[in-house]
Amino acid sequence: MTANSSASPYVWPGLLGRIDAALIKQGRNCAAPSLDDLAPVDEFHLRGPAATGALIALMAAGENMHILDAGCGLGGPARRLAQTTGCRVTGVDLNAEFCAVGNTLSARMGLDDRVVLHPGDATDLRMFPAASFDGAWSIHAAMNIADKAALYRAIGRVLKPGGKLVIYDVLSAAPDGGRVRYPTPWAGDSSESFLVDEPRLRALLCGAGFGVCTVEDHSAQALAALERGVHAPPGVSRAPALDLSLILGPVFQRARATMHFNLKERRVRLCLVVCHLSSCENGDRFVV
Repeated sequence: MTANSSASPYVWPGLLGRIDAALIKQGRNCAAPSLDDLAPVDEFHLRGPAATGALIALMAAGENMHILDAGCGLGGPARRLAQTTGCRVTGVDLNAEFCAVGNTLSARMGLDDRVVLHPGDATDLRMFPAASFDGAWSIHAAMNIADKAALYRAIGRVLKPGGKLVIYDVLSAAPDGGRVRYPTPWAGDSSESFLVDEPRLRALLCGAGFGVCTVEDHSAQALAALERGVHAPPGVSRAPALDLSLILGPVFQRARATMHFNLKERRVRLCLVVCHLSSCENGDRFVV
């Protein structure tokens, strides 16, 4: 579903048509949708636009900056970042259909001059010159990327010295990640999931030349947001016309409920990490 993942069993052709049909059903203009019109499907991460807004504030991008979105999906966060700050955003995702649909949506919103999505592997960014981006973020992309060391090295190579990397990802609450229940929104089973815990993530980032500035646990906020969906009041539809079932298919409701369980049972954590490209003194220390 995201960069460097295998082809997802939840994705099938015709995504743009399904999005258009859902927009029309809701009375939206599919030829010129707004950021909020599309958010239920293209902000494919816990807490959606609320989380994206916090990440945009942390990124502090200016209109002359060029930001990399590693594992961009349909590009919803990239479009919100570009529209909010005026910066340029280049996204990379292994799912070619996501990129094609996302580029069409950007054009419809008049953002195609500032947001471009490329099909490709986020662990191999040789399509871009070294030190070509002012900053980067990765939102719910690394959970099913096995070679995280390659991912962070690749991002580090294309960032300018001192460039900021913002990560918003699900981490394991245990070193081996073995307590996670599936399916989740990023994986149907454990063979597609490669969670790491916080110490391992810090070591991976340090090994790629990043100094970790902050790690914030956003699990409580994510759990509260999921509570509103999993325990919807009677009579309230749990399947609006426009939601992640357009991507995940019928498994969406089950995957959301399982994610709620994993967070509630503290089997996983949702963490926000901010770091800068700067060498650690050695493999056992972190720049804080």
